[in-house]
Amino acid sequence: MNNSLHNTFRYRPEIDGLRAIAVIAVVLYHAGIGCPGGYIGVDLFFVISGFLISSIIIRDLRNGDFSLQKFWTRRARRIFPASTIVLIATLAVSSIVLLPKDLSRLGDSAISQSLFSSNIYFWRTTNYFEGANAEKPLLHTWSLAVEEQFYFIFPFALILLISFFKYRDHRGLISCVGVTAILSLGLSVWGVKHQPFATFFLLPTRAWELLCGTAIALAPTSTVPKSRLTREFASWCGLLVATIPIFVFSDETAFPGLAALPTCLGTCIFIWSNSVSVETKPTTITRLLSSKPLVFIGLISYSVYLWHWPVIALCTYWQIEEFSTLERLQMVGISLVLAIACWRFVETPFRKGTSILFATPFSSLRSVFMGTALTFAIGAALSLSQGLPGRMAPDAQRQIAAIEKDTLISQDLAVVVRDIELVNKPIPFLGKSDEPIASFAVLGDSHAKAAIPAFDSLGKSYGLKGIAITHNATPPLLHWGHRRKHAAAHPDSLWQSAVQHCSDEGIKNIFLIAFWSRYEADGRSEELYSSIKRTVRLLQERQFNVCIVLDVPSYSYNVLRASLRKSVLPFKMREPKPQLFATHEGRNKLMYSLFDENICDFADPARLMHQGLRGVCMTHVDGTPLYRDQDHLTYLGAEIAILPAIDPTMKKIAVRN
Repeated sequence: MNNSLHNTFRYRPEIDGLRAIAVIAVVLYHAGIGCPGGYIGVDLFFVISGFLISSIIIRDLRNGDFSLQKFWTRRARRIFPASTIVLIATLAVSSIVLLPKDLSRLGDSAISQSLFSSNIYFWRTTNYFEGANAEKPLLHTWSLAVEEQFYFIFPFALILLISFFKYRDHRGLISCVGVTAILSLGLSVWGVKHQPFATFFLLPTRAWELLCGTAIALAPTSTVPKSRLTREFASWCGLLVATIPIFVFSDETAFPGLAALPTCLGTCIFIWSNSVSVETKPTTITRLLSSKPLVFIGLISYSVYLWHWPVIALCTYWQIEEFSTLERLQMVGISLVLAIACWRFVETPFRKGTSILFATPFSSLRSVFMGTALTFAIGAALSLSQGLPGRMAPDAQRQIAAIEKDTLISQDLAVVVRDIELVNKPIPFLGKSDEPIASFAVLGDSHAKAAIPAFDSLGKSYGLKGIAITHNATPPLLHWGHRRKHAAAHPDSLWQSAVQHCSDEGIKNIFLIAFWSRYEADGRSEELYSSIKRTVRLLQERQFNVCIVLDVPSYSYNVLRASLRKSVLPFKMREPKPQLFATHEGRNKLMYSLFDENICDFADPARLMHQGLRGVCMTHVDGTPLYRDQDHLTYLGAEIAILPAIDPTMKKIAVRN
């Protein structure tokens, strides 16, 4: 191998400082303490990991003592002891805390992690930026799986490349790595738009980030500027470019793709500009990142990363009110304490080989196999037992059974349209499905989906056939330009197509249902007001009869969780405040003003959930929940609130038919 490549590999404390920045960003992001783009800390880790692993392999190849057994033994000592302890601890606590379905899914994710494929599992089951991730305490292991897969494939590829280019210009070797990285980046850019979940979780679209680090490890030391001023400038620029996304990105940012490029290139520039001999005077930023506090956090960063998400997820699981900043900091503090203990008593002894379990390559392999088998067996037991439902109190089991039945009913009745090609979608029929012509259509967001059981029931009662077209976070409005997270990619095209479909099928009655107050709260009241009136007018001009279904009372906490936690948790927690109807009215001023204008038929289910002299809204009937979360009704909730509210309009439709 050409001597112009890095011929030494020394400890660089500033890289531990860089690790500290990465893990702090990730932890604060997950804890909800600023850092809206803190998830890019993982990308920082990927570049650092690619650099360090490549440097180690190159050093060992140069010294003539590289072996795959030695490499994987070192990786096993570094990764598996701490991850196995965290995995087992998470499964043990979750067996007490989680509800059966979530515990069963946790078992599935533990199986996947034990097979080094949790990124593939979460690709198939998860949106990383969705709100229900507290139900997945092992979600963060996706990045470990990506690195583990890289560690398995990469040594073979690098050995082949180095062997091929051994007596040639080193630029050929760097070019091969660069071309592979560019292809991976191109796939990532394409995938962000067309396959966002796969692009986020899978190795082929993440490999370029690790290969960026490889390219820096292969770069000749002669390319590093000798001028300290130049290195100072490059170091600061690199660090700023790498870390600015922490504060300017958000969950709405299309990621990774090109959005990950600044962090990866900035990290590369920083590492490269400081790749100098130990005798060279370090840059200012190098001295700063080499400070003892940052270096220490960098040293324990792996344990911090392992522990922080299970702690946050399990603490958040039964949350019914927003955590205060102090409570969020307490979760971070607990994570740090556990991480320090894990680093001191698990990670360090095993990594140094002082533990008998990892003293030799054979004992390392045996220990990895035993730990993997144990986590696999525990995960399989939790999965096959359906999350140990027998551990729940009878009252909790009854409520869980009601929700599971409710979910099955809703899945049978509703269709979530994810594009505008309605002609290619099997749209299910509601009500009396053997009628020759559909009489009504339900258009709306997830609140429309929750209301569909009521329409199905009344349709059967009145001999009416209907259809449902819904899409999460997308109000059924024509010419509505505001797009929320998880909404349809082209909302107006979706609803234009839906209305045209209704017209083509001879449907004359349309129900519009949405979480109206949520869109009003976005600060676009005037736009929403105008869009609703415009939509109603356009539909009426096309001879549709329109009925708008108003909001049900919504809550700041998960109603079902608040009810279940009394039966699950062994200690008392603060009870949530009841919802007053007056509060609901205050949140829906715009919709009630439209109601007063009488622009079309309206149905107001909230008034049917108003009970007692104190004006408190119902959340349960005989102990059975009417909500599945903060604002979505259960089947029983739809029967009690939606069904009687829409009954007069459905009766009019039946009479007109």
